[in-house]
Amino acid sequence: MKILLILALLVEILPVFALKTIIDVLAGDARFKEFLGHVRRTGLASEIDNLRKATVFAPTNDAFKDAFKDDKDITKEQILYHLGRDQITGKDFFNGQIVESLYIRDEYLGSDAEGQRIRITQEGKKGDIYVGEAKITDFDFKAANGVIHAIDKLMPVPRTLTDSLSKIDDLRDFNDLVHKSKVSELLSEPRPFTVFAPKGDILSNFTSIEKAYLLSHEGREDLTSIVERHIHDGAFYAKQFPEGKGSLDSIQGEKIKLDVKDADEIYVDGVRLTSKDKIAANGVFHEIEDLIIPKAINFNLRKHLIGMNATKFVSLVDEAGLGHYLEDSDNSYTILAPLNEALDLDEVPRKYLKNWLSYHILKGQWMPNNFTDGQLLKTESRSDELDGRKQRLKVYVENSRLIADDHKSITFGRSGVAAEPAKSDDNVVYLLSRSLKLPEDIISTLPLNLDLSTFVATIYATGSRDVINNAKGITLFAPSNAAFERLGLVTKYLLLPEEQSKKKLQTLLTYHATKEIFYTDNMRVGAVNAQTLAGADITVNKTEDGEILLRGIGAKDGSDRSTIAKVFESDTLVSNGVMHKIDRVELPHNIQISVTDILKGVESSTFMAIFQKANLSDFLEDDRDYTILAPTDRAWSRINLTALLTDHERLQRVARLHILKSPIKKGNSDSLLGDDREYPTLLSDDDKIGVRQVSDSHYVLDVKGSLGGDGSSSRVLGYGQTTSGGGVIQLEEVLIPKGEPTLSPHKGLKWWQILLIVLGAILGLILLAAIGFFAWQWYQKRRGGYIALGDDH
Repeated sequence: MKILLILALLVEILPVFALKTIIDVLAGDARFKEFLGHVRRTGLASEIDNLRKATVFAPTNDAFKDAFKDDKDITKEQILYHLGRDQITGKDFFNGQIVESLYIRDEYLGSDAEGQRIRITQEGKKGDIYVGEAKITDFDFKAANGVIHAIDKLMPVPRTLTDSLSKIDDLRDFNDLVHKSKVSELLSEPRPFTVFAPKGDILSNFTSIEKAYLLSHEGREDLTSIVERHIHDGAFYAKQFPEGKGSLDSIQGEKIKLDVKDADEIYVDGVRLTSKDKIAANGVFHEIEDLIIPKAINFNLRKHLIGMNATKFVSLVDEAGLGHYLEDSDNSYTILAPLNEALDLDEVPRKYLKNWLSYHILKGQWMPNNFTDGQLLKTESRSDELDGRKQRLKVYVENSRLIADDHKSITFGRSGVAAEPAKSDDNVVYLLSRSLKLPEDIISTLPLNLDLSTFVATIYATGSRDVINNAKGITLFAPSNAAFERLGLVTKYLLLPEEQSKKKLQTLLTYHATKEIFYTDNMRVGAVNAQTLAGADITVNKTEDGEILLRGIGAKDGSDRSTIAKVFESDTLVSNGVMHKIDRVELPHNIQISVTDILKGVESSTFMAIFQKANLSDFLEDDRDYTILAPTDRAWSRINLTALLTDHERLQRVARLHILKSPIKKGNSDSLLGDDREYPTLLSDDDKIGVRQVSDSHYVLDVKGSLGGDGSSSRVLGYGQTTSGGGVIQLEEVLIPKGEPTLSPHKGLKWWQILLIVLGAILGLILLAAIGFFAWQWYQKRRGGYIALGDDH
């Protein structure tokens, strides 16, 4: 038995002593002269001879011709990289084989004992075999302590993953991301990694906005996450892939899922692996067809805004503590963001920054087809001025057929949209050419409307500025200048400097401000009573046709447009509510406008004295709906007032002629006195006054049955209606009952009589001048001795 063991040992040992060492074999073949010279120069000859088992990939002399043109000396590390740790004969090589070299870089592959790797490839089952990029030209030069294979190229030592990735054209985009994300620094460290490197235009997986965000300074964290999603901590070669399905941990945190169907069909997170085992000094990388996008990447509103060049807006939102709007995954929002170029940080209203920024945010996803012209959008801006309500924003929509038949041009307030809206999940972003401006207070807004100048003047005249401006959550129905003109003589009374007039005017103004906000698109059809700042209720009615009507006192019914106001321009937004322009002034029930009040306004003191003298003062004070015809003081000065006052009976008749027993009936609500018609007077039912319209805005009153002359008619100067339903018509002339003589103090001359007198005087002067001229000529001739002779001389 011992003999057999000794014989077996001898069989194992004797060939070793019989064969030459690796150095001897290299020295015995002239093809390896250059390589052997470098081995001896670097002091590795004895170390190689002392190896028990090794594989040498020996470059032939020809391999050195093109290598190291500037310096043909190779380093000790490069020689060691040509030495495999184990003995591998030619028949043992296979495609994809990984060989460990004797070149060790401390910690680069995880420990001090790990040698740098060499990858073996073979073209088909019987094709050429390559070691890295070098082709094996001769196999199996056997030595006592190993085997030698001749190769046609010198193998460079592996570079770091960062350097290796940069050398492959197909990985140029991924390499750019590696550097932009600073992951390149990690992949240069002396520790092993596995990289699944996507090929081609990998950023095509993202929209232009997402791409802009990822490449921005603010997007670096997400960009790093995307790159790190492709990296495993540790070297993992294809031979280590588990059969079937498995996974690796990425340094980003998510799992890298592997699906190995066979050696040539491998998927990484569903993406096909196209090239395996690209060797690097600190690991290995495999090429895959496309990018793997981490599940953790969420392109929320914040990221879209950054990608859309609205970073200033984002910074302000964070400064104001509103960042939750940009990251809220439970709700959808529409963001109206000014471009960076449109936002001057020095002009930002920091005093009310939060409200201002919130005004750029709408709840819900608002796409262009959701908007209608004049629509009021509810923003996220709340203020004390609105009593905690959300401020509205007016949007204007116009079809832009020059761009496309269905294209809409949208303007938010006064800010145009600078680009097409961009969706972000259930959110949407509109870029604005300028930032939005919060609605200003009422007093600042009113003067911008020239057709409200009378209303503005009355606010200041009555000291109502603060009352209206400081009210919270109101609707102001602002009467136009034309509305005050329609109020006629009442306006003159209300504008008197008297305290009583001022109080009534202030009540009137505050009566046009309701304590409820009425946005037109938020109103339901029908009438509602709303409390006003004056304390009295006013009726606000939205018709089936969408008209908004306002009704105070005095209207016969809901369709009486002679006194009911109509909104003709709606929804001017103000800081504490909304303003609508109306075409009538409405009177509250707690304001009483009497005939006496109106007469004070038109300064008809003579007329009031006449009525007092005629014992008719009660008609100026009570609430009967009579219409008083009031000639001006100047009109009374043109008659023989003394004679009238001394004739009490006639005074009574003249005064009663100036009282119509009914109010004026306006067939046309926009006209001063309505259509032509006749009204009986207090004098008698037969003594009537006719109303005659002579032009669009001019009327004449006629004494019916009068033969003409003074007092038979008068031009109307104005009209004012009392709260009792009656009114006052101001006249240019005093009217005289039919059939009675004139009250003129003297007969006087008609205009044509005066004209004849003037013409006669002029002709008389001309005649006198002509006689004087001819007399002067005759005198001169006589004085000169000239005598006219007859025909017979």
